[in-house]
Amino acid sequence: MSVLPIETERLLVRELRESDVDGAHRVYGDAEVMRYVGADGKPRTRDESAAGVARMMDGQHRNGFSLWAVELRETGEMIGVCGVVHVDGTGPDVELVYEFQRSAWGRGYATEAARACLAAALGPLGLKRVVALAYPENAQSIRIMQKLGMRDTGMIDAYGHQLVCYEAIAEPPAGV
Repeated sequence: MSVLPIETERLLVRELRESDVDGAHRVYGDAEVMRYVGADGKPRTRDESAAGVARMMDGQHRNGFSLWAVELRETGEMIGVCGVVHVDGTGPDVELVYEFQRSAWGRGYATEAARACLAAALGPLGLKRVVALAYPENAQSIRIMQKLGMRDTGMIDAYGHQLVCYEAIAEPPAGV
């Protein structure tokens, strides 16, 4: 069952396509954006961004979830990715991820997209628990987790680093 597309007030969240490599590379090719992303915090080449899009598309096919393209509804411009993936690529934890090109920072897009993706993960996708991880010095990402109402669970070792971990738990069905 696909939860996509997801529409919010300003955004459209949809499955990634091969044609999204340029949009993804605006995120993954930028050293400032990548400072707090992944194990090495380094920007990716266009080929590496293309490989990442292919991995995310494969993850969607295999798991029914992945990172998804986020576009502005008004213009159709892809401004980032958001969704849920297995922590360290293997799980068992599932992580809410939001990564946006610099020109989209400071406008509330990450919070808006993350809120919608978290609701989809804990609702229609049927996940019971979703975590969000951040480097301790990434105050903006931690603030998004707090705005989403996620609970601080301390530190976790993932992606070769000690990261801040927040969690959200699915509400039990009514009457349970």
